[in-house]
Amino acid sequence: MMIHRQKTARRIFERWYNDSATNPQTMTPKKFHKKFPSVHQINSSCAIDMACPACGNRGPFFVEVKTFVELTDEDGYGPADRFEELEGSMVECGQCGSQGSDFLIEGLDEHLSKIAEKTARKTAKRQA
Repeated sequence: MMIHRQKTARRIFERWYNDSATNPQTMTPKKFHKKFPSVHQINSSCAIDMACPACGNRGPFFVEVKTFVELTDEDGYGPADRFEELEGSMVECGQCGSQGSDFLIEGLDEHLSKIAEKTARKTAKRQA
């Protein structure tokens, strides 16, 4: 009985670990597009290749950063004027609240651009 439970627990863990939403190494642009086929937004600035692996949101995101503020004896803390993103920073999805450090999907925007170009060519052929 105990061995059966251990095997079942192991299968559940492996299924969870191999799920692309929880394991950043397995989420690729193709898998992202298959999981979220209706997401076509292409990011071109600060959030390039970023997407929520839980809901497919392409932004906004809340990112854990290290900040620098001026501290004076008279005024206390001044406004934050310098930020540094930390290696492996925690990210929170602005839409679903999912948190993790696996929001960067290398090549995602390039992949979505290619899909958009292919779709535009097919549409142009149909109209011709």
